[in-house]
Amino acid sequence: MFLFPIAFSLSVLAADTGKDVRLGTAACSLHDSTIVINTGRMVRVYTVTGNGLKTTRLTIGAKRPATDGSEGSISGENTADWNLGLTGQAEWLGTTINTGNDSGLTSPYIAVVSEFDYPQAGVRLRHTVWAYPGSGIRTQLELKANSHPIADAVLSRDDQQIESVPVPYPIRSITAFGYYNDTQNRDEDTTFILKDARSPFTPGTSVDWASGLVTDRGGAGWIVVKESHKCVNQPGVWSGNFTLAPGSILITGAGMGPQDLSRDAFRLAWATWTIPYTGDTTDALLALKAFDRQRYPVHPGDVYMMANTWGYSKTPADGQYAAREESILQEIASQADLGIDVQQIDDGWQGSHYNQWKPAVSAVAVLSGKGPGLFRYDVYPDGWDRVKSFAQQQHVALGLWAAWTIPEEDLRWNYDHGGFHYVKLDFSNLNTKTKLDDFMAKVRRFVRYTGNTVRINWDATENAPRMGYFYGREYGNIYLENRKPAIPGNVVYHPYLVLRDAWQLSKYMNLRDFQLSVMDPDTVARDKSDAYGYSHAYCTAITLMGSPLFFGLTHCYTNEARAEVKHLLGVYKRHRDSLAAGYVFPVGEIPDNASWTGFQDVLPGKAEGYLLVFRERLNKKPSLALDLAFLRNTDLELTDLESGQVSRIHVNARGAATFFIERPASYRFYRYRPLTHFTIHNPRTP
Repeated sequence: MFLFPIAFSLSVLAADTGKDVRLGTAACSLHDSTIVINTGRMVRVYTVTGNGLKTTRLTIGAKRPATDGSEGSISGENTADWNLGLTGQAEWLGTTINTGNDSGLTSPYIAVVSEFDYPQAGVRLRHTVWAYPGSGIRTQLELKANSHPIADAVLSRDDQQIESVPVPYPIRSITAFGYYNDTQNRDEDTTFILKDARSPFTPGTSVDWASGLVTDRGGAGWIVVKESHKCVNQPGVWSGNFTLAPGSILITGAGMGPQDLSRDAFRLAWATWTIPYTGDTTDALLALKAFDRQRYPVHPGDVYMMANTWGYSKTPADGQYAAREESILQEIASQADLGIDVQQIDDGWQGSHYNQWKPAVSAVAVLSGKGPGLFRYDVYPDGWDRVKSFAQQQHVALGLWAAWTIPEEDLRWNYDHGGFHYVKLDFSNLNTKTKLDDFMAKVRRFVRYTGNTVRINWDATENAPRMGYFYGREYGNIYLENRKPAIPGNVVYHPYLVLRDAWQLSKYMNLRDFQLSVMDPDTVARDKSDAYGYSHAYCTAITLMGSPLFFGLTHCYTNEARAEVKHLLGVYKRHRDSLAAGYVFPVGEIPDNASWTGFQDVLPGKAEGYLLVFRERLNKKPSLALDLAFLRNTDLELTDLESGQVSRIHVNARGAATFFIERPASYRFYRYRPLTHFTIHNPRTP
């Protein structure tokens, strides 16, 4: 199957006792029927039973066994970590241990692959563990049919248990978290993108909306994440829930029903991340971000700024007109001047239809400002030749938009002829496992065809089952939201709402993986938004801790605006590689148009980092104390990256420092460095 890193055959899967594999701080061993996995941060021990694999020990830290109660296990002599309705006994076909990196799409790991046959159920099961050195593990089941029909009970229930994570008492609390999709209908003061809820550990409770849980045992705990396309408002395909059982967390939702199993190939279930941490809540979030970065590492093609013409349009026909060659050539020249890296050609390059995927010669449409009748215009009369040549001359990379139904041969043709290294795939409705797997297999083949150089932009703007937030990011980042100047009203640009989405994303996610919209505030309707009260630099700075996306026609910037944006981008580009290596945390108050707010970018293993601090337009306080992550009892040297001015602030015993910004609707972009003896509890991250 398309996500399986190493090809195995049954002849390879003979039981291999006594095998040991090491990778960095990680080590895995198989002796008789016991598998010991040690990442250097956690130990998980599996035992083969008559039903599969059972976790017999789970410990935070590299030493074993534990004697302080920090160790968890699953009771029952003949149970397994999964319960899929597989009748009868399981026959263990063997376990192999190897290293891999999923064809270069994830960080190096140790892969532990165990296979079982359930002859009475007519099912073969494969259990895979990816152990990431210095971090946590990722587990995943794969299933295939051995006979037809398979037993009726297989995968026929909503509570398909795919994993069990032992979490011993005492548990102080558990925080569930998840994110909403359908962002084009969540552009209001009351429609937050994040949902998280903290509650006491209550056995029997189920959480069906969350993508992850953070347990707090007091100074240590476990984070459990379902690697799926689930969103708070979109359950997706059999994505299940988290059930709190006495002494463990049960993860349900295999991602498939009995109708999805075949004899031809294994079908992948959703994967689970199990991540240990020690320390407080901020340490837990760092552990989550560090594991997420190992699972979805920063690709060389991920650090970029993009421009896309669609954001200016009032109607779909206007947007398609802006994607024509004449417009794109003008925009490429503008991006080269501003220092923007990528010009993406959106819907319209193929004409006004969605059934052929070569550049259209011409198109006919009713356009705003062109009169009431049909208007014919040139699209790409010479194919991609002129655009490709001019982009190369201007040192601007090209991106392309397409519907998710575009055939794979057309993806390859446009890559070969147009040189597109960024492809946004839109309109998807992945409401069955077959659709999802076929689509992802097509994407994987295409990305590998390009030598893993193409990056995919996943669209989260609608409510249909798409990628979600924790799935598919080995291929690229997430296009978060449509924001426009005036029409339609549900996506009008409000700077504080774009900032709020980014701020909330940065709590649990790596913000670098999200395209954040930059709008020209001069174009935004004053009767619908207060964007006019913010500068062009401010509207750009909102996005700098993520992946900036200029959504509109940048050649329409005034000279003054152009100079302002160009200066900031020049500063940003000198630091963006370092910024991308860090982990971004929200700072201050949640943005509400009257807050002190911002981001802290923590560089792994270092005391220094970056701060991006905003005083919003309606805020009346010229100074405020903001809590910072991992810093205590120190003086910080702040270098204003735009002005070059150097200043000093004190961080007190609880990690708070007072910042000053004279005028509202302003920001500061700092590099910080401790000057005095201080306490820092930023652990070495992988």
